[in-house]
Amino acid sequence: MRRMAEGGFVTHTIERDVFSHQDLDGLINPQVIAVVGASATPGGFGQRTMENLRHFTGRVYGVNPRYDAVEGRPCFPSLDELPEVPDCVIVCVAKPLVLRTLEDAARVGARGAVVYASGFSETGSDGGVVDQEAIAELSQRTGLRVAGPNCVGLTNVASGGAMNFMTDAGAVIEGAAGDIAIVSQSGALGYTVLQGVQRGIGFSHYLASGNSADVDVCDFIAYLAEEPTAKVIICLMEGVKSGARFLQAAQRAEAAGKPLIVYKAGNGEKSGLAAMSHTGTLAGTTAAYAAACERAGAVWVDNLESLTEVASFFAKNPGGPIAPGVGIMSTSGGAGVINADKAEYHDLDLSPLDPSTSRALSEVVPAFGRSATQRT
Repeated sequence: MRRMAEGGFVTHTIERDVFSHQDLDGLINPQVIAVVGASATPGGFGQRTMENLRHFTGRVYGVNPRYDAVEGRPCFPSLDELPEVPDCVIVCVAKPLVLRTLEDAARVGARGAVVYASGFSETGSDGGVVDQEAIAELSQRTGLRVAGPNCVGLTNVASGGAMNFMTDAGAVIEGAAGDIAIVSQSGALGYTVLQGVQRGIGFSHYLASGNSADVDVCDFIAYLAEEPTAKVIICLMEGVKSGARFLQAAQRAEAAGKPLIVYKAGNGEKSGLAAMSHTGTLAGTTAAYAAACERAGAVWVDNLESLTEVASFFAKNPGGPIAPGVGIMSTSGGAGVINADKAEYHDLDLSPLDPSTSRALSEVVPAFGRSATQRT
């Protein structure tokens, strides 16, 4: 397969198309959730997951033969004994039990699964790679869409579905609702951005992919492109296995009028090796990814601190894509000059105000201010 001139990633030959909204709806927007490994042990993944789902508007069942109930939800010995088929199965068990649990989930008719356990391809060991390939094979064979392994989970704010083991993730559900969605390979890094809810930033989704044995960041982007509750998409990634699929997903977001804000980690040689040991992802070159974002109409951000600010800026434009021109409003003449410098540096068009706009402003702007009809 051909690579981009910058030595980055594949520009054609899509191994498979990105999954559709319908393909992933059972995973991301389930009505019925089963938590395999539900537990009353404080701080355990099974207990945290059940606690985080306290605001979920659908139905939750624990699966563990040791309990009749966990966190006020009924608990059953096995998936076969549930009173209804779960849309999504959250797998809180240890690695040796993961594949068997996924087989059970597929057999009972579940549409999606989230796998927390680590020790797969991110280890670089032959055994870990083989075990992850077994999950991929199961997903392809059965149609069960899997997030993970080595995944902290997902959050759907609209449904209250905090399907993860993060500490007090339910607080995100209780925060301000919004229309910014986060897609991240790294669970903890994505969660730091999600904590913007403490600053009043509203989110719609938090979707972590982990090792991406089946569903990856490209699929999540494509899903959100079709999801009405998401208007802006943040993507934090270390790399993708198929550049062509990333372009496909990004172009779907652009076609839907949804800004895609991309931040990529693992850009140096040593950080790239760290990315390989973190999520088992080949990082690729920064130039290749930046070029792909430009080609697909995505917004490339080169520092983490800017992500929420850029996303919030685009979220304030409910009418769709931002027009190429910009305007400046400032209480300081000096600040206005600085902004004009920045606009020119980035080739942004500071067009003259329409005469009718200038006349309207002149009626409300005091004498010591100014509304300019041309650059100053």
